[in-house]
Amino acid sequence: MSKLKLVEVTKSYSTKEGPLPVLEQISLEVRGNQFVSLVGPSGCGKSTLFNIICGLVKQDSGSILLEGEEKTKPGDLISYMPQKDLLLPWRRVIDNVILPLKLAGVSTADAVREAMGLMDVFGLKGFERRYPWELSGGMRQRAALMRTVLAKKDILLLDEPFGALDAITRFKMQSWLLQVWHRFKRTVLFITHDVEEAVYLSDKIYVLSQRPGRIKLEVDVPLARPRIPGMITGAHFVKIKEKILKSIDA
Repeated sequence: MSKLKLVEVTKSYSTKEGPLPVLEQISLEVRGNQFVSLVGPSGCGKSTLFNIICGLVKQDSGSILLEGEEKTKPGDLISYMPQKDLLLPWRRVIDNVILPLKLAGVSTADAVREAMGLMDVFGLKGFERRYPWELSGGMRQRAALMRTVLAKKDILLLDEPFGALDAITRFKMQSWLLQVWHRFKRTVLFITHDVEEAVYLSDKIYVLSQRPGRIKLEVDVPLARPRIPGMITGAHFVKIKEKILKSIDA
């Protein structure tokens, strides 16, 4: 079943110098429980595309279909985690992660009970009463993702959640994200600049061009799951990675 489908989505912004084309006829599809990544150079319109999907920005033309329909309230199906964790610095971890439950009308006691039951899954057990500034970068991202998951939407939009992390922490977070994704069975659309990350995580990858962003390549990733670190040196993995890199360089 198609969870999210974009049909020829185009967007430009008005500037003093005239129209600035950002996206050009973007068409893609994400099926239920798929992990799909968008890869492309900086400034190619990936974050703008997420804003359009969420309803924060209106496309100039084209359609956004959620479960086959154009929804007037995409937030009913979508949770969006931007590049920065955006944790509220004056709230402790537990108070940050229960925000979507509170906004949905869940009592504080029930929200805390549900969140506390997941702290171990998200690697935050023992840190529930800490403030964001007391956490490492990886732990802040875990808290931000936990908050996103607790919104209980079918589709997660993740905009380079590991982009600011060091290489070792980033790889650990990738493997952990796959475990969380498998457990909660959500549909994921993931932005990254890292081709290896995209191949390791994804079922499908779309490669975008320089601005205005266009789909240059669509690649299925038929690697076995669960993914394991040793895959990244395998011939099949390397072949997929090389195909994407050639497309980006072309």
